[in-house]
Amino acid sequence: MRTTDSLLIPGVPQIDATPPLPVTNYSHPRCYARALQDCSTKISGEHYISQAVIKMWAENGVVLTNMRGSQAVDYSRMTINNLKMNILCDRHNKALSGLDDIGKKFAEFIKNGPNQPKDIVINGSDLERWFLKIFLGLSVDFNKQQRGMDNWQPSMKLLNVLFNKYPLEKDGGFYSLLIGNTELRTHSLSINYVSDKQSKEGIGIVVSLEVVTILFSIIPSPPINPDVNAKTFFHPASLQFPENNGNRILHTGWSNGINIVYEKTA
Repeated sequence: MRTTDSLLIPGVPQIDATPPLPVTNYSHPRCYARALQDCSTKISGEHYISQAVIKMWAENGVVLTNMRGSQAVDYSRMTINNLKMNILCDRHNKALSGLDDIGKKFAEFIKNGPNQPKDIVINGSDLERWFLKIFLGLSVDFNKQQRGMDNWQPSMKLLNVLFNKYPLEKDGGFYSLLIGNTELRTHSLSINYVSDKQSKEGIGIVVSLEVVTILFSIIPSPPINPDVNAKTFFHPASLQFPENNGNRILHTGWSNGINIVYEKTA
């Protein structure tokens, strides 16, 4: 049985990311979802973050981002093609395309400002799953580069969250991160991988899109870099952006969370 933390919003059902029947009973050795035993025989290039989102911040095919710092502000110029790996089979990659559409809708609402609708609704559980997809892609790279683990694969529990809509651990998932020091707010695309200091295992990511910073964590009460003056809010009910003619509001369906209001910026 599902919990209320992975709710279904009436009229806005969760994205179905299960590959179509019949099940293939094949595990591609390079696909991180191979434990599900439902792969195709073709491997595909998977962007760490949806290509459509990367393009919003790219100039001449180059984006300023941070991929491997554990929360340090250390940006690099990377081309769009350098932001992908062959880590999913074609079948599982296509199954997640609906979550990429969710990520694009979320990013467009933040990036394009007044050109977007005044109110939109995105199922919060699908936002979590999109950020989980980013986390798992980065985890493959992190474990290879930092821990010497080739062909890392996530737990079956996380795969079931991503592909089969299982709920995350209690208090794990989507946090809105409000940073007090405005100088730390990046007006670019920033992705930071967060790992546990003792075990060195990945526990989450911090993603900044303009002034909006999201902490996604697979564990409850995730640690925050003490050098960053920030507050975290779990499952915000809405993200609101003041405009001259009223707020633009993104509703998540998490009715128990607070409404986050972002200050107007130049």
